[in-house]
Amino acid sequence: MTGPTETFRALLNAGVPDSVGRILSLRGHLVVRHRDVLPERTTDDEVYETAIRLDAVLLVIDRDASRAVRRYDAKLRQDRLKTLCVILLACPEPTAHLRLEQAMSLIQLEWGYCREKPSRRLWIDIGTHYIRTNR
Repeated sequence: MTGPTETFRALLNAGVPDSVGRILSLRGHLVVRHRDVLPERTTDDEVYETAIRLDAVLLVIDRDASRAVRRYDAKLRQDRLKTLCVILLACPEPTAHLRLEQAMSLIQLEWGYCREKPSRRLWIDIGTHYIRTNR
């Protein structure tokens, strides 16, 4: 395995607080903000394609966990998105950075696994009361 300290590039989708990016930056990860690479009102598909092109883990936030899982699950199963890595923050925006910080050891471990085997992707859901990895 590549090790738990391997860094990655993260694309923060619109709505993801800068505090989430700070947590990642403090861990040595490269953070790219939606507003720095994409115009406002970019479609989800354009965001997905940009994350893939940048070889970045896409971080998205959606407080309604059940809606978010349904929304992203169907999309991520499409062949054209099979390499898209996603961290879904299904928690209130003010606590997103705290929940991300609590999940960092799992994120690092899963990132190592997906770098080890190209057919794996990073897909983690972080809710108010759970952290779930999808393999």
